[in-house]
Amino acid sequence: AVEAAHGRWAKLLGVRAGIHCKLRREDFCQMALVTEHFMAASEAHAGQRCRALRTTLQTQAKAFLDAMHTGCISKMATLLESDSWQPAKVDKYFQKTVDWLRSAAEVARHLDDPAELRAAPEAAGGGASGTAPGGESRDAVFRRRLPPRVSQSEPSGSSSESAEFIEVGHDKFHMV
Repeated sequence: AVEAAHGRWAKLLGVRAGIHCKLRREDFCQMALVTEHFMAASEAHAGQRCRALRTTLQTQAKAFLDAMHTGCISKMATLLESDSWQPAKVDKYFQKTVDWLRSAAEVARHLDDPAELRAAPEAAGGGASGTAPGGESRDAVFRRRLPPRVSQSEPSGSSSESAEFIEVGHDKFHMV
């Protein structure tokens, strides 16, 4: 009797396969939960697993996810095709900040070069590790190679009393 009930439920799911692919996510999840509860109750009653019904539900779930994925991809493609990108004018303050950060990263990357660090003690007359060529400390070379500091007088926008800042060393960067 349990096998017959499982067979009829699987047949019902199979007949509705095309409809299940088009359901809303909440409705499909509700249908899957009802099917899971039915399987759990009937398996507990019969003492055996229902492989046919599980396979049918798994096939339905895969078809539903494939249809949902295809729909999401087509929506995304439509949005990207209709989106228009325009170049925006960048405030000089922000450009200087970005240039400063890029220069700082380049100097740090240059100082972390193992070949340069191996050559540093020889150039400095056997100096300690963590020194750059010429015997200077890595921090001194880092500071010397950075571009001039970004002045705080250039940002545009709200008053500095209510603005938020990030401090990097002695510089403050305005957060927008």
